Amino acid sequence: MRKTVIITGATDGLGKALAIMLSKEYNLALCGRSEAKMSELLNELDESCSVYAECFDITDDKLRHKFCEAVLHSFDRIDVLVNNAGANTKKDKVYSNNIMTDMISAMAKEQNTNDLKGFKKFFFLCILKFKNI
Repeated sequence: MRKTVIITGATDGLGKALAIMLSKEYNLALCGRSEAKMSELLNELDESCSVYAECFDITDDKLRHKFCEAVLHSFDRIDVLVNNAGANTKKDKVYSNNIMTDMISAMAKEQNTNDLKGFKKFFFLCILKFKNI
């Protein structure tokens, strides 16, 4: 069974490079803002890869939570989160931890339990794109 990786900020730079590389061995859940860039990326992924992709602004709480729930409906499990989406202001730094919180909440809801022991290998990789951290 292939493992599943979520990549935020998947349509440019490091996120795009990781998506292309990982598509050979992993299923992917991708998000980014640009529909044109997402379409281009999807054409570059390995054909064996199962992909769920959505374009939205990750700082929007409702859309981010909806994405997390949709990912869990598409895949049995999430193994890795690459939190690569960038923001331009200090105020926007808060969202970077929110996708992990939303994903855990969605997983608990999907399992109808608060016991998350079954998610042993849920890794959080945060690629920070902020100047003053």
